[in-house]
Amino acid sequence: MVVSQSPSVELSESQRAVLQKYFINDENTWEAVAERVAKFVASAEATPELREYWQDKFMSILVPMKLVPGGSILANSDHGTRGMLNCFVLSAEDNIHDITKLVSDSVLTTKFRGGVGINIGAEGSKGYIRPKGSPFQDGKALGPCAVLDMVSENSKKITTGNKARRGAFLFSMDWRHPDIWEFIQAKTQSTIDAGITKSVVEQMAQLVQSDLPQDQRQEKLRALNQQLSTAWVETHLSPEGKRDRRWHNANISVQLDDEFFRCLDAGDDSASRLWDTIAQNAHATADPGLLLIDNAKRRSPIRDFVTCTNPCLVGETSILTRQGSRPIESLVGKAVEIWDGQDWRLVDNFRVTGFEQSVFELTLTNGESVKATSEHTFILADGTRKKLKDLKVGEALASVTFQSRVLAGFPDSEADVTITGVGHESDYVISSIEFSHVADRVYCCTVPETHAFTLSNGLLSGNCGEIFLPPNSACNLGSLVLTKFISQNSDGEIEIDWQDLAETVAIAVRFLDNVLDVSEFATPDQKYNVRNVFRQLGLGIMGWADYLKQARIPYDSAQHLDEIDRWGSWMALHAYRASEALAAEKGSCGVWPQIAEVRTGNIFELWVDSEGNRYNGEEALASTRQDLTQVARRNSTVLSIAPTGSIAQLASCSWAFEPDFGLTMWKQVFVDASRNEQNWIQILNPYLEALNFSEADAEIVKRTGSLKGTEFAQQHPEVAAAFKIAREVPPGWHILVQSKWQDWIDSSISKTINLPGHATVDEIKQIYRLAAKAGLKGVTIYRSGTLESEPIKVGDAEKSGS
Repeated sequence: MVVSQSPSVELSESQRAVLQKYFINDENTWEAVAERVAKFVASAEATPELREYWQDKFMSILVPMKLVPGGSILANSDHGTRGMLNCFVLSAEDNIHDITKLVSDSVLTTKFRGGVGINIGAEGSKGYIRPKGSPFQDGKALGPCAVLDMVSENSKKITTGNKARRGAFLFSMDWRHPDIWEFIQAKTQSTIDAGITKSVVEQMAQLVQSDLPQDQRQEKLRALNQQLSTAWVETHLSPEGKRDRRWHNANISVQLDDEFFRCLDAGDDSASRLWDTIAQNAHATADPGLLLIDNAKRRSPIRDFVTCTNPCLVGETSILTRQGSRPIESLVGKAVEIWDGQDWRLVDNFRVTGFEQSVFELTLTNGESVKATSEHTFILADGTRKKLKDLKVGEALASVTFQSRVLAGFPDSEADVTITGVGHESDYVISSIEFSHVADRVYCCTVPETHAFTLSNGLLSGNCGEIFLPPNSACNLGSLVLTKFISQNSDGEIEIDWQDLAETVAIAVRFLDNVLDVSEFATPDQKYNVRNVFRQLGLGIMGWADYLKQARIPYDSAQHLDEIDRWGSWMALHAYRASEALAAEKGSCGVWPQIAEVRTGNIFELWVDSEGNRYNGEEALASTRQDLTQVARRNSTVLSIAPTGSIAQLASCSWAFEPDFGLTMWKQVFVDASRNEQNWIQILNPYLEALNFSEADAEIVKRTGSLKGTEFAQQHPEVAAAFKIAREVPPGWHILVQSKWQDWIDSSISKTINLPGHATVDEIKQIYRLAAKAGLKGVTIYRSGTLESEPIKVGDAEKSGS
């Protein structure tokens, strides 16, 4: 069925099924949705003239679907909660206050249409929650998995306006955490009512006392024990009485770093067992995936914030203020002027940053000392900065200059002490660093520009926290439909409108940047970090496989990799230039002073030296020049590739840069906006019609979703090669393609390696290892038939078997 939207636009039944989710009031066309979105996003501009101008510009890329924004932007622009960002990163420290806040923030974020990512860190890092069974004053800890249980269950179904939304999560855990084994196997478990659990235990007790033969008794006991071992104890069931899978609304990933693979290569028993367990569970349930954290950091402009740390001081630490020395704990909630080594600066963000934190005492040769967490930054006598955990006995720390000491009221009582701009080695040399205690609370502040402050003993300290960063960062997504920029000339050759693509990229960057200023947020922390600190964008792509089919380029070919470079470089360069232009017009992101000197090697960055010569990011990384300055950007990151499931269906194009899941597919969709009833609809690949194959071949494709086995494929192998579906592409090529796209992305990238049902555990281990070696930021696999109920079926054969 085809629904006419206007004389110029037609929507298929499949497109219409998605579009109706985004209608509000009396909307019933794509143009109506696009106009509402464009007008609302343009309202971020400063003047009526600018708002009108940019509304027209936004309409010029939205109506023809050159850019399709994320679903939250389409659904919530000028409507309801106005939560327009797709996903948020949340975290909690190991205390009841933070854990309670994590659960409530997750519920609120879900209500604002945001997905939630939660990382459980290793001991000593951000997000660490003590293992299950750990003793504390009032009992024993439930552990991080129980915290994730609370998050998952409390966000089961949230109502936003007149629409219900089920929480969507990505849970990850550092491989070093003692509870990693429970975490990995969580999704093999099902929820079960506590009353049923009690009943099972009673049955087991009765069996032990029964007169049944021992072999029968043991067999029944094993069955009951298995039921308990694969069940998660919870105090309620769904209204239908179903046993939901544990964390049914979450994907899970294990966070691995280079150290893990060094252990694995060295034959470490624990690493080997963990590696085997990860692969076995991925084979059985498609979870966990891998988050390869060191790979993710290497090319990220915000790599120091990918995994958050907690640099801070104990409450009695004395800070020099204009009114004299004050303990940092007494400054919480107050605005005071502090001495930053150069001038008085007003700071109003003193705050508690953690509970029950390990602190260390750093003692100097002059007898002074300071207590801080291992992540706190100190400034050395040569001007460099080091975290406490990296400092060594004998290193000299910086103090304020002689003139600054006088201005700040310091006594110059010792005539033989000469104070220089970097401190005097005889005064501020480290004599010892020792563990002190576990502090109930620790404190932090952020000093604008200099990110330094003076302690009352004259020591010049680095910022307690380089920025105000409870994670609370977010992705702000929109995808370019690449087939909108290609055409076929009279000779049948594919031509690319590079100028149109460049102009669309520039408009899209401004569009997404404006979204940050008109969106509402579930919590003040999210609002602050998204708008004032990071201003992250996620401009991505979809329709890539459609382009490859039209250009007759096989997915598993060297020519494909060359095409990624050609398209990726063009988009990345123009996206970065657009963000730089926005910074010149509206100002750079708040985190820019902390990331301006990060040399990532990303070729699309722009650097200049003191003579005005230009360098790309790769050249800057290779250069030893100290006078290079990176051109400021409005956004800390600009480019990301999301899965694009629903919006790809809306645009009638292939997902992101994935190969086609199938050339004919059946997909479950909601019947109406109430989202209470689902139905199956058939999606036929629009590029099949041009192949003109026989009715017999058409029947094969309809049944199997593939050209494999058709007479057409035998006669035209070069064409058929460009129409391979996902499970026909060798896994190594999935990895190579993702690795190549990563070269042109500064943030997250999403891809699933689809495998046939007969794929083995060893093959999954090989894929995961190749992904790590290829530098992938993360990897997920899906083995056909893993889930009992799959929302997409390839061909009629799978559909009839569902």
